[in-house]
Amino acid sequence: MAGFSREVLKWIQSLDLSYAVKNTKRDFANGFLVAEIFSRYYPQDVQMHAYDNGISLARKVDNWKQLEKFFRRAGVPINRDMIDSVLHAKPDAAVPLIEAIYTFLTSRPVPPRGASRALLASQSIADAPPFAKPTATYLVQQSMAPTEMQTTLRDVSKQADIAAGVIAGHNSLLAADRAADPARYATNAGGGQARMMLTRGPPKQVERLQDSEIVHFQAVQ
Repeated sequence: MAGFSREVLKWIQSLDLSYAVKNTKRDFANGFLVAEIFSRYYPQDVQMHAYDNGISLARKVDNWKQLEKFFRRAGVPINRDMIDSVLHAKPDAAVPLIEAIYTFLTSRPVPPRGASRALLASQSIADAPPFAKPTATYLVQQSMAPTEMQTTLRDVSKQADIAAGVIAGHNSLLAADRAADPARYATNAGGGQARMMLTRGPPKQVERLQDSEIVHFQAVQ
C-alpha cells in the first residue's frame, strides 16, 4: 500500500476489512472496500448486502452511486472528481480519497509523508534523459481511462479539452527543456547539420595507412 502514511496504514489494518489491500489503484476502484470502511462507523446507513464486490464497470458505477448519496447525507468531503478518478483507477487517486476519509472518520489530520508521489513523478519526468521522457500521445492516453470514455467522458468536446490541456503542459515542459539546453535543439539553415553534429560528435581523424611493399610473383617453370 505504497503512498499511505504509517498512521493511515495502521488505521486501515485495524478495521479488519474482508481482504487485505495490496494494490491501492485496483482494490479501491469498485468502492466495495470504501463502503466496508464506512460500515464500521455507520452500520445502519451503509449495509454491505447492498454492495457488490464485482469488477465490471456497471458494478463499480452502482457502488459509487450509492456511496455518493451517503456522502451527501453525512457531509463526507468527497467530490465527484475524486470518485471518478478512483473508479477509473487513475494513478495516485485512491490515496487522497482514503486520507480524506481517514480525517473525516477519526477527526485526526493526515501526518505529513514527505513529497507527494505526483510531485516526485513530475520531478522524475523533468529530470529524465530525453529518450526516457513520455510523449504527448502517452500522456493523453494516461489522462483518460477507457472506462471514462464509456461514462463521464462520452462528450467528445470534453475529451478534446482534456487532451488540449495535457498537450499544453507537455509543450511547456519542452519549452523549458529548450531554454535550459538550447544547444540540443540548435538547427541552422543547412537542414539541421548542427543537431547531427551534436548527436554524432565531431568527425574523427583517421591516420593514413602507408602503402605496403609491392610483392612480385615469378612463375614457376
